[in-house]
Amino acid sequence: MIYRALSVIIFAGFASAQLASTATPTTKQAETPEHTYARMQYDLAQHELDESKKDYAERLMQDGACKSYDALIGHPVTIESIDERMVGCNYETRKSRYVMEKVGEALTQLKAQLDHVDDCLKVYLSTIDKKLSDQTQREVEGIKACQSERLYPPPRAK
Repeated sequence: MIYRALSVIIFAGFASAQLASTATPTTKQAETPEHTYARMQYDLAQHELDESKKDYAERLMQDGACKSYDALIGHPVTIESIDERMVGCNYETRKSRYVMEKVGEALTQLKAQLDHVDDCLKVYLSTIDKKLSDQTQREVEGIKACQSERLYPPPRAK
């Protein structure tokens, strides 16, 4: 009886060791070069936005007569929309606001590219060698969606 209980314990230990050795470890997938490039572009734009916000805040503090009506500035931003909504501001303050807004608009585009670059890479790799007549409707729609995000073909570091 003791021999049988001991063999069951040993077998259970051996089986759990086998399961542990066959279990696939959770490893992080390697980042594609396209995703790395998109992330670097996004990080660079985020840094530029932070710097332009600091510059705008400094210029706004120096320009005491400046009144900015931020809620009225529409998107996409134009020079005229900045000039109309910033009363009494000098050229440098208006310019820094325009740069800040333009970088913010670019940042939203780069965020969308970062989110979809891997999906568009899959679409690109699956359709690049196909003739147009051999592509399915879903593949054509995927190509158009990626083209609208400027991700077909996926951008790469130069």
